[in-house]
Amino acid sequence: MDKSADFPGPGAQKWQPPRAVAAGAGVLAAAAVGWAALAAGMDQVVAGAVAVVAVAVLPFTARRRLTAGPAGIAVRGVLSTRRWLWSDVEAVALATQQRLGLTSTTVELDLGEEVLVFGRFDLDADPQAVHDALLRWYTA
Repeated sequence: MDKSADFPGPGAQKWQPPRAVAAGAGVLAAAAVGWAALAAGMDQVVAGAVAVVAVAVLPFTARRRLTAGPAGIAVRGVLSTRRWLWSDVEAVALATQQRLGLTSTTVELDLGEEVLVFGRFDLDADPQAVHDALLRWYTA
């Protein structure tokens, strides 16, 4: 596996959850701090502080980024970045499901031992457009 600094190569594209989610969590956290400060009783303050920490930290730790380029893909998770060459990827697929009248589309990367699934929220982009971009590199 190529672990060079320029992986996955020139012209790489990156997709990640919307930054507005993290900003919204910050606003919510600030509101919770205000509520906790105005509330009576130590229990409410402690509960408010715990809620603030949880709400503020979750979006930053749960954000998963997909980066793809000519050499392969990289997925940044909570603690590390994992990389795969295109030769390690068995398939790039677009899956559409319908449930309760709602349709959702995901990009699936089959890595043999595991499948990575990215939805519209994970990518902050149209899954079809991401799929098309990935296929250009995968089939090159």
